[in-house]
Amino acid sequence: MVREQGGRVLTTTPPMHVYWPRFLLRMPETHQALTSEISLEFSLEGGPARTVCSPANDNAVFSLELVYYGEEKEKDTGTEQVNSREKHVVTNQPIETFSTQKQSYVFPCHLFDQVGAYEVHLTTGYQPGMPIATSNPTQVRWRFLVGVQSQRWSILKLTTNLTGPF
Repeated sequence: MVREQGGRVLTTTPPMHVYWPRFLLRMPETHQALTSEISLEFSLEGGPARTVCSPANDNAVFSLELVYYGEEKEKDTGTEQVNSREKHVVTNQPIETFSTQKQSYVFPCHLFDQVGAYEVHLTTGYQPGMPIATSNPTQVRWRFLVGVQSQRWSILKLTTNLTGPF
């Protein structure tokens, strides 16, 4: 506190620590590649009682970043953790406003076209490359029924068609 601008400081307050509220991001545990869209549910911890205001900085951009980590690879010591693999940003969708209610965002099915682990990161322009929140991983797998037909006298003298999951 000062008596006049540029004057002597009369008293000060301790620093105020500001932190991000806890965001909860939820994706399905598993998904079949290229079969349907995926819905992400996100909310603020504590639910609708919390107050959310818009940032004062007009350049503040919040985004939902869909990240692909690839397939898990076996090592001598076990399976790698999701975050230890190289990440590839599939898409980055800006968020206009936050609501204190549970919200959902739908990612189209064509974005899940590779086997492996996907996560969604909530990011901001204030701290590029450092997510505010991260969803649980979704494991994407292939699941197709492929029909194989063989002539009766060809390979194993089959008399019926073979169909199996792959």
